Amino acid sequence: MLETIHDQLGENESLLICCTKFQPECRNKFPDITIKKIPKVLLDTCEFDHDDYSLNIVSVPAIKDEEWEELETGGE
Repeated sequence: MLETIHDQLGENESLLICCTKFQPECRNKFPDITIKKIPKVLLDTCEFDHDDYSLNIVSVPAIKDEEWEELETGGE
């Protein structure tokens, strides 16, 4: 599976994979893929087996195209 993921990464891309278990030989298999174990303390704070993970998102104000372009170019 790591080889498939590695093949899909672009030349200047990297990926962090966080999981509960992995085979030790996978840790350094590819330089652009970092594998870390999720600490149990963090897992204990997560909620699992929910059908709905809705987020309470506040409405974002509408921004005109010109304003987006200004934000992207840094106001130049």
